Amino acid sequence: RQNHPSTAIEIISGLPSELTTLLFEEKCHFILTQKMPEVERPDITNISVYHDPITLVVPPGHPFLSRASPPSFREGAMEPLVRNTLMIEQWKAILTHFRSQQVEPNIALNLDSLEAIKHMILKGVGIAFLPELPLEVELMARQLFALHPEPRLLLYRDIVLSHRRGAPPPYLDQFVDLITRYGSQENPPPATS
Repeated sequence: RQNHPSTAIEIISGLPSELTTLLFEEKCHFILTQKMPEVERPDITNISVYHDPITLVVPPGHPFLSRASPPSFREGAMEPLVRNTLMIEQWKAILTHFRSQQVEPNIALNLDSLEAIKHMILKGVGIAFLPELPLEVELMARQLFALHPEPRLLLYRDIVLSHRRGAPPPYLDQFVDLITRYGSQENPPPATS
C-alpha cells in the first residue's frame, strides 16, 4: 500500500471461468484461483503461488480420531465420501490411489461448493478429501479434523495468480512476493522429482 497508495484492492469470488471472463473484460488486473483448464491458455500468464495440501477431513467424534494410527485407504473406502466436483485432477489421483489398494471409494454425494461439503461433513453425511487452506478456521477451532490415510498420498491443489499475457499490473511482483512469502511460511512447496 505504501508503494502504491492509489491502488485499491477488491476481492471478488467466483468460479475460475467467471474470474477469467472478468480478467478479459478488464474488470480486474489478475485473479487467484486453483489451476484449472480455464486459466491454462496461451493468452494468460500463470504464476504458481501456493501448494495447498489435500487431506481427508472428518468431523469431531469420528471413529478415525480415536485411533493411535492413521486409517488406511481401504478403511476410508468403506466410509461415505462427499466428493468435491471442482477437484477434477485431484480426484483422478485419489481414485487411482484407492484402486491401487484394490478398493473403490463409497462416494455418497457429489457437490461443487466447499461450504456445502463442510456442512455435510459436520452433519455426519460423510467425510471428504479437501484442500486445507479454505478449512483453516474450522481446523484451528477443532470443528473439523485433517487426517492422512496410509499409504500416504502427497496431493496438492496448485493456486495460481493469473494475468493477461503482456499486461501485468505494475505492482504484480510485490503482490506475488507477499503471497508466496505467506505460502512458504504456511506450507513449503512439495519436492519435485
